[in-house]
Amino acid sequence: MTDTEFQIRMRLSMYLAGESTLAEFKSWFLPSTWNLEGRDAKLATTIRSCLAEGLTEELKLLVTDYATTASS
Repeated sequence: MTDTEFQIRMRLSMYLAGESTLAEFKSWFLPSTWNLEGRDAKLATTIRSCLAEGLTEELKLLVTDYATTASS
């Protein structure tokens, strides 16, 4: 996992856990992920799409599915 991917997942987890607001997450996420490439860009694009469509459950899967596979 890249450092950027880790930061994205960590900040997303904080938002989903109620430790930060959506506005706080977006104010960090949007400028921090503007010019990514590869796997990081794919993750950022998926999150942007979920945010645009209000798909909170899908965002949770990005964090929980990764935590489950990373610990296996």
